[in-house]
Amino acid sequence: MVRKFLIYFLSPLIFLTLFWVSCKKTNPEPTPIPEWENTDPDSATLNVIVQTQQGIFLFGAYVYLYLDSLNERVLVRTAMTNGAGRVRFARLYPRKFYTKSFATYQGISLNGSFTIQMPPYATRDTILIVY
Repeated sequence: MVRKFLIYFLSPLIFLTLFWVSCKKTNPEPTPIPEWENTDPDSATLNVIVQTQQGIFLFGAYVYLYLDSLNERVLVRTAMTNGAGRVRFARLYPRKFYTKSFATYQGISLNGSFTIQMPPYATRDTILIVY
């Protein structure tokens, strides 16, 4: 009785386990470096806090970071705020950036924007107030 149990029940489980382990990818391909990511030591970091005029931090708000030029704005990165209403954009090239944010609070659409100059080696913390 025990022998039949081992043959009919455990044998397929062992076979499936070995098959599953052998199918795992052992050497994942390295992720490519994004086009707008600066790996040089002079990279800048921008920390944005999104909040309403009343001081309520908004989580789940979309923040878009654009390269500010005279003719057109080129999207550099997009992120969503965390539970504290914060977004961190690291490894930025030292440039002038334009930031927009869109959020929904109690069924009301809110948005806001600002422009910021990021010098080399800078870490800037800023608050983006949405209306």
